[in-house]
Amino acid sequence: MPKEDTLYIDDEGVKRGYYVYFHKNKSTGEVFYIGKGSGDRAWDKTRRNKLWRSEVEKLSDGWDIEIIKRNLSENEAFYYEEKFIQSAGGSRAEGGGLTNWVPGGEHPSSLKIEIPIELSSDEQKNYESKIYKKYSRKEQEVIAESINKTLVSLTERLDELESEGDSDGNEMLSDSSSMAIIIFGHLPDVSDDFKRRRISWKDFCVDIEKSLAEIEDEMEYKDEVHEKVLSIYKSTNQFLKSIIKKLV
Repeated sequence: MPKEDTLYIDDEGVKRGYYVYFHKNKSTGEVFYIGKGSGDRAWDKTRRNKLWRSEVEKLSDGWDIEIIKRNLSENEAFYYEEKFIQSAGGSRAEGGGLTNWVPGGEHPSSLKIEIPIELSSDEQKNYESKIYKKYSRKEQEVIAESINKTLVSLTERLDELESEGDSDGNEMLSDSSSMAIIIFGHLPDVSDDFKRRRISWKDFCVDIEKSLAEIEDEMEYKDEVHEKVLSIYKSTNQFLKSIIKKLV
């Protein structure tokens, strides 16, 4: 196993050493499984699903391992795993030919909605050039945890409002809640990604700032947002502004 396939913490505090690998029919070169791992995961024969074991039993000449992407963060590994699985035709669950049970990525069994925040080139340069305050790793994790606790409670409240709108036939409440969940409901995941060393401190800070900008943009259309959801936008806006004062 190559040394670069072992986990380590890089200069930005991100855990690296993950990879994406192919299992291939040695006779034909055909890929029958795609996975993400670290260490000796690609060579492991025991922690495999029934489809994989059944396929391997049929291979008269055995199978090869190809590491297709190396030295990745865990998020990058999830991304490439899903991308390569789709490029290869998909998992068996999707009607594809691979022996993967699921389509890859971190949350393969659930629908993950992402709305990218469009930035002008000047805005992007501003984020890239910005210097964020330096804290010890422990202090950074305390900040991330405070964000996580607050935003988890806010998103739980939005879920309640979405259900309330659906049950009462209040389309404005339901739609407003759904949009708010999409816009900043991912932020607890960002905090978790940082704590698990999947992203750097700077990436964490940039995502918080971008989300604040998106929330402020949405608040400009307050006539189209239900008052109950608008109050959550306002409280989240104030909360993130107070956090950003600690970051920049």
